[in-house]
Amino acid sequence: MDSLGYGPRNALLAGMGYTSYAVYLGSPLWDEIRDRVMTARPGCALCRRRATVVHHDTYTAENLRGTTTDGLHPLCHGCHLRIECTKAGAKLPLHHVQKRFTARFKFREKELRKAVRRKARALRPLKPSIPQALRPCAACPRQTGITALTRTSAGMVTLCGTCRKVADVCGSLPEIRRAVAESPKVSLLPEKVRVGGRIVRCFRLPAEKGKK
Repeated sequence: MDSLGYGPRNALLAGMGYTSYAVYLGSPLWDEIRDRVMTARPGCALCRRRATVVHHDTYTAENLRGTTTDGLHPLCHGCHLRIECTKAGAKLPLHHVQKRFTARFKFREKELRKAVRRKARALRPLKPSIPQALRPCAACPRQTGITALTRTSAGMVTLCGTCRKVADVCGSLPEIRRAVAESPKVSLLPEKVRVGGRIVRCFRLPAEKGKK
């Protein structure tokens, strides 16, 4: 056990009058410490299942005597084996055990914080939807519910869906107006518009009734 790094622990237990760690685990002192930890935290510190053992993250005179529970963590049987033993069942050195426990504990805390944030987002009240007022398109006489502005040579203007796609090629409002006026009038169908020698595929909104 000394080769695995448990020599300081065994020295502390010898000073308390225990000949081995197994004798300490069978003592009434450890039963009282274990019951206190399990009552305060009945769930496994790594997987939140029902805890069956108490794991020593560090061995100090205070937590061995029971004056404090710092460094004591409740674990289920499976997590305790994965922390302290290899797949073959051999006991790991103390510093490897501490590294394994710290890594798994930090990962579990990170997952819990993510779950709390997801729950908070799910419980967040939805913002009431505000109907968007129709604004006239700056390049054609159509009304559009799109409130997003498009940058042109004339500045930020409101354009309908067709004019916005033409604006990707044309930079000025006169060119946009001329290109849209020359395109065939089709309702809700994709069409091709010739802009400066290039064919632009766009989307026309239905014309208002009574207008040609």
